[in-house]
Amino acid sequence: MSALKNEAVPFAVAKSEAYRKSVCFVEGIEWNRPGISLPDDETTVLLRLDEEAFFDRVSLGQRYADEWFTLNDLPIEDKHVLAWAHMPAGPDVRS
Repeated sequence: MSALKNEAVPFAVAKSEAYRKSVCFVEGIEWNRPGISLPDDETTVLLRLDEEAFFDRVSLGQRYADEWFTLNDLPIEDKHVLAWAHMPAGPDVRS
């Protein structure tokens, strides 16, 4: 489906009922560099970690007291965090 390939979708198609039923939800993620900005303390975020970290490359984590942690409270060294992003909002399931 063209919308999932980041291609433009004609307005008429995007507004059609069939199209809305065929696509679950498409949401962009804005990644931030830790040296430029940091999340608020104890806010769960997505983390993009380097290959040296013993975690998955993309993991959930938090930052508090100037340190990164997994949701299991395992510390992550700053050098392993390449980027972070706020959690996506997810679809509006009421529609």
